[in-house]
Amino acid sequence: MHLYDFYLGAGFIGLLATSSPLLGAYMHFSFNRSIGPAEARLYRISQLSTAPMSWKQYLKALLSIQLMSLIFMMAIFLLNSKAPISLDLAFNLATSFITNTAWQNIPGESHLSHFSQMIAITTQNFMAPAVGTAALLALTRGIFQTDSETIGNFWVDFFRMIVFILLPLSLLLALFLVSQGSIQNLASTLEISTLEGAKQILPMGPAASQTAIAALGGNGAGFFSQNLAHPFANPTGLTNWVLAFSVMLIPASLAHYYGIQIGSKKVGWVLFSVMLCFFIAFFAISFLGTQQLNSLEGQEIRFGNLGSLLIAHAATATANGTMNIAPESLSPLSSAVMMFQMMLGEIIFGGSGTGLYGLLLFSMLTVFIAGLMIGRDPEYLGKKIQSAELKWILFALMLPSCVTLLGSAYTCWVGSTDKTLFEILYNFASNVGTNGSALSGFKFDSSSDNIMFGVAMWVGRLSTLIPVLILAGILSSKKRIESIFEVSTPLFGLLLTFVILMINGLTFLPSLLLGPLNEYASLLEKLS
Repeated sequence: MHLYDFYLGAGFIGLLATSSPLLGAYMHFSFNRSIGPAEARLYRISQLSTAPMSWKQYLKALLSIQLMSLIFMMAIFLLNSKAPISLDLAFNLATSFITNTAWQNIPGESHLSHFSQMIAITTQNFMAPAVGTAALLALTRGIFQTDSETIGNFWVDFFRMIVFILLPLSLLLALFLVSQGSIQNLASTLEISTLEGAKQILPMGPAASQTAIAALGGNGAGFFSQNLAHPFANPTGLTNWVLAFSVMLIPASLAHYYGIQIGSKKVGWVLFSVMLCFFIAFFAISFLGTQQLNSLEGQEIRFGNLGSLLIAHAATATANGTMNIAPESLSPLSSAVMMFQMMLGEIIFGGSGTGLYGLLLFSMLTVFIAGLMIGRDPEYLGKKIQSAELKWILFALMLPSCVTLLGSAYTCWVGSTDKTLFEILYNFASNVGTNGSALSGFKFDSSSDNIMFGVAMWVGRLSTLIPVLILAGILSSKKRIESIFEVSTPLFGLLLTFVILMINGLTFLPSLLLGPLNEYASLLEKLS
């Protein structure tokens, strides 16, 4: 490891730790400000009520915009694409962006028009993270409110996340990318002559704007099929570093927003620290595994070992999936760690809102287990965690894991592909975990595969969103009792870490041992 790599990594962690509290404070201000005249006029024109909603009304509004988005995107893909797209592929593509997964099994620059990219995909790159953040805001209110039948207004939360957070940040990031050499135009293609005199066709388009919101919003889909390995999207080492930072900025900041909102910044710091420690530990294991093999295979040569892995781990620790490498060509240990980050439920920072509410579910499960150990009624920040809450917590945490394992087992059983268990498991984990990263060359081309993975993405998204809103309603209506569990200490952070590893280790360790870890052991044996 070179000293340059150390400075690059330390600067990344240092900037994340110092800037995320500032953005978290700005988020708290933006989400809690009174409705101004311009904002109120917009709601009147849209005929949207700003009255507080029950969890059922909140969920109805959330699902309605998801359904309308699905119909809208499928229509655009079917009617306005460069190459013919089947109905099942349109369903898969639309689902991937609406669920914040961005799983693309077609190259966007050759199959989709600029209109499809800008109107359908870029729009969802804003809307999908706003939906996830809105669910987090509802759960946060459920936790700190008392004797309330409402959990806020979905439309207000949705609008403010887009207008006050995502739009300003994506505009700044897009301008920065353009200044560094990323392209932003409406041209179709550019024909150039190479040094040998041959003709080469280069794809053009609004790459900078889509790359910016894809990184910040968590969708991660690249304008180009090569994603951040393409120099038109990620031209320099500086843009590579800034894009990796942008991927993690909003999920990290939401932890601090949460601490301010509930009146305890220490709680926010504990949650942030748990996520950061997971990220550093997994990144270190992956980096050392790659160094041990002393190979740059599958990595982006322009950015070196650390620059390549930084993007990869930021993408799989969050629900982003944007890549500048070929994951299947890395050390099996590195690939295993990246896959395990997705299998944790995208809680190591995770997606916009989705990562933190997943960690809050684990926090409630932790106090429940601690309550059983000491013989006290479990409560989280003064709200009792009883059987009804526990059922929905376990439903949200276990159903995605079951779909990942059962889907992989079914695919292996029917023998519909010649891919290995590791490849199948990685792609199921990516789809169900709403990550979207893929092993290069591994595509599901049949209609049944497009539908199966589309359904898997919906299950991965809604199996947590719906229970979170139900929990928000249940907790909001409860009275607050005296809190006996201190959740703002390092000791709780250690206990939370243990519970996360215990639950997910028991669930996925056998499959990891059969797949990438077994491959890694075999590789070490050959090298020795």
